[in-house]
Amino acid sequence: MALGLSSVGGRAAPTFDAARTVLETRCLECHTQNKPEGGLIMNTRETLFRGGDSGSPIESGNPGASELVARCKLPAEDSERMPPKKEGEPLAAAEIEALARWIEDGAPWPEGETLSARAATALPRWDAPADPRIVAIEAYPASVSLETAADFHEPVVIVRMKDESTHDVTHLSKWIVENPAIAKLEGTRL
Repeated sequence: MALGLSSVGGRAAPTFDAARTVLETRCLECHTQNKPEGGLIMNTRETLFRGGDSGSPIESGNPGASELVARCKLPAEDSERMPPKKEGEPLAAAEIEALARWIEDGAPWPEGETLSARAATALPRWDAPADPRIVAIEAYPASVSLETAADFHEPVVIVRMKDESTHDVTHLSKWIVENPAIAKLEGTRL
């Protein structure tokens, strides 16, 4: 079995980032040094490719022959399905596809990178549409005090969206100086 690593200068291909999210949020709760279910530890490339009781779950370059993808595609009632029914919902099609593309790409993994379990609740489902609704708009600083001609401020405007993402929209904002006799606006600098 070939264990090719598709990375340049220590950086893996973009497919690693997508696979990493799936591994950290859906697999590592049960497959770490502290809890090696089935003898499988998935924190590092070496331990993942070494495999567990069933051998290596990855056939580099061949997702169709990889146990990792095969077990994720099993029906929900199958006792071999990953993640197990007691651990939560089956992987979404987009999550399985992310793993398959990563394996097809040679399962690249940045040198020395170690994965850590993280809560899936911190992330929206892969197949959930982005929610573009704005929840809040805030300008910083809330008030400006200019005491000398050399003083200046560069205000920032941040929007918080319904999906909890935040965006700097300063460049889209229109600024007006209330009293031009005491302050001047140059771009976003006051």
